[in-house]
Amino acid sequence: MGSETNNWHTPPELVTFHLQGNCYNHPEHDDGKRIRTSAIVDYDFLLGLVITNNRKYKLGEVCSLYEKKFPDAMRRFIDSFKNKKLHPDLPFKE
Repeated sequence: MGSETNNWHTPPELVTFHLQGNCYNHPEHDDGKRIRTSAIVDYDFLLGLVITNNRKYKLGEVCSLYEKKFPDAMRRFIDSFKNKKLHPDLPFKE
């Protein structure tokens, strides 16, 4: 997950979040292509879904090499969304 900008001038309430990684079964990209999504606007981690401005993404398994280097990656990813305002036009998630 990344933010739209690392510019320190951007107020925190205007920073948007994105997924970045290899995609599979995407209608416009070859399997394994590395992509960065449009802004995340909602999520349903019970179903493993992340909703962006344009699409819904089903989260897959965390890369084993990444998990080895950064243990508990998925839990930390999910925890990072708690009480975050994901998009300037949406209310905070409860």
